[in-house]
Amino acid sequence: MLTQISWSLIILSIAFTSIYHTLLIASYRRTSSSNSLNIDVIDGENIKMLSIIIPSKNEPLDVVIESFKNLINLINKEMEFKPIYIFDDDLNYIYRLIENVEAIPGVVILRSNLSGRNSAINDGVKFSYEDNIMVLDIDCKIDEEIIRYAKKCNDVCVFPWRPYVKYNTFIEQTMDFMTSYGTWIYYIVRNANNLHIFPLGSGTVYSRELFMKIGMLPNNIIQDDIYLGLKLLENGISPKLINRNIYVTVPSTLEAARIQQCRWAYGAIQLLRLFRFKSFVKSPYTYKKKIEAFTYIFQPFLTLFYTIGIAIAFLAGLVEKSIYLAIMTPFLIFFVLPLFFEVMNFVLFVRDSNYSNIKRALFLIGRTSALTNLLAIFESLYVIGAILNIKIPYRITPKSLIRKGIDLAILTSLVLGITLTFISLYTCNRGVVLIGVMQILTAAYSIIRFK
Repeated sequence: MLTQISWSLIILSIAFTSIYHTLLIASYRRTSSSNSLNIDVIDGENIKMLSIIIPSKNEPLDVVIESFKNLINLINKEMEFKPIYIFDDDLNYIYRLIENVEAIPGVVILRSNLSGRNSAINDGVKFSYEDNIMVLDIDCKIDEEIIRYAKKCNDVCVFPWRPYVKYNTFIEQTMDFMTSYGTWIYYIVRNANNLHIFPLGSGTVYSRELFMKIGMLPNNIIQDDIYLGLKLLENGISPKLINRNIYVTVPSTLEAARIQQCRWAYGAIQLLRLFRFKSFVKSPYTYKKKIEAFTYIFQPFLTLFYTIGIAIAFLAGLVEKSIYLAIMTPFLIFFVLPLFFEVMNFVLFVRDSNYSNIKRALFLIGRTSALTNLLAIFESLYVIGAILNIKIPYRITPKSLIRKGIDLAILTSLVLGITLTFISLYTCNRGVVLIGVMQILTAAYSIIRFK
């Protein structure tokens, strides 16, 4: 029985997201001919003044210099806007930065209190007197079209992400694929289905008046985009999705990907704990929109089912003997089915977005599966931390290509796999053997591909 419970929880963690994605895409394919064309429309015709707020802390100098060059180039093209850089760094850092640049665009705020990203954004908003504000990460790149649309935006507008790679590592290629898929399904598809669009942490434009009205960002939250999305949900305001991309970097190492994904998992569940159902009850949206918005935020919680399933597998491997594959056949079928549907979702994404050819996409799907499996346990630990209100510091995603040997995620998967396999071979529990072998194969593949 424990073996079956273990498999059921693992299957549930996979099937929930797969079914959610499949339903979104099925609805999208029925409605895309009419709704998806609206993403290029902005109601506002009046040109507004624009501030771009760029928080930064301990970023590599070359990343900051590239940001300066990008905005100086736009200023030279007479794109009128005010960049506001907020640095939470010491004076030595600023001196080294000044020595390496010819000019600094806009306004620079140097803070000594080091209160974090949310506080930096709040200070940028207070210093801005323009009609619209855009929050932008230091590593993002924008063009003239983005500025033009941002200055015509009413209320809230979101520019979907398009990743660009710097080092072309396998992790970077995989995160490029995952980010592009996430942008497509959570923004293009959900917008076409007339669902509530959440702001993005970088590349979202707000009316300054609206931002002040819904309140400044609390210092104790990790995900400012989910927080603002829930506040907008309460007020029945859905951001407009603009058919122009901003360019973002993606993690280039496994450690960077782990830090990013764990931070996002913690931030989403933290806000569900803080808001509970308040935003969903207050919202004037239909029940369909509210339930879907909750499902969107709830997804990191599913990693907890996966980790509990692995934990129960240990116990099952020790106490349940002579569990043969014939008994596990129904579970194997239900395990493969959601994976098949998710692969089909990836294929539909590739065809709809012209992301890549199918052959290359299949390789990327395999890497995505391995990476998702590697990170699930770590994400679940952060989910538990968010539920128990354990405070964690905001960790910036590392942007430098610094390798530190085999990552902890790979070692964890390898140790889990070997342990599960050996204890279940002793008790002839083939169901747990399969779980252990999958962990070993994931680790072995990752050592080769993600080293």
